[in-house]
Amino acid sequence: MQKGGKKIFVRESSGLIRDIGALDAFSMNFAYLGPAAGVAYPLTFAVALLGSNWLLATVLGAVLMFPVALLYYKLAGLIPRSAGDYIYISRIIGPRVGYIQAIANIFVFASGVPLLAQLELPLVLQPALETLGITFHNPSLITFAQNFSFSSEQTPIFLQQHS
Repeated sequence: MQKGGKKIFVRESSGLIRDIGALDAFSMNFAYLGPAAGVAYPLTFAVALLGSNWLLATVLGAVLMFPVALLYYKLAGLIPRSAGDYIYISRIIGPRVGYIQAIANIFVFASGVPLLAQLELPLVLQPALETLGITFHNPSLITFAQNFSFSSEQTPIFLQQHS
């Protein structure tokens, strides 16, 4: 099979076509867990740290996560026609370590979903509702947002000095 002068790999037994190259894999990892995650996670918790430098957290997080995306780019180029942590680890280190890593991923991802869902309310929904309440001068929306808080206190970003 030819596509624009480039030979496409076709698996003979199943007929599946692999049309994702190293640059595509890098782009997906860059968007999913590369610098975007390095930026999003520090900013999620920056609101709880009064006086924190958000710009420094963003730049530092992006710089520290860039090698992760670059690693997946290199692995996609070195081990073509395959993808995923299990394949990379089992081929480079060994199948036992790859199996252990795959089982660990199952537990980590399974425990991560409820944790992120629990953190979503106080770290995302509450500040969003408070922002809308302040913007539209709606005290009932601000009061409703407090239902999603870790405590009965306002979120640190909205603390105001009362005179």
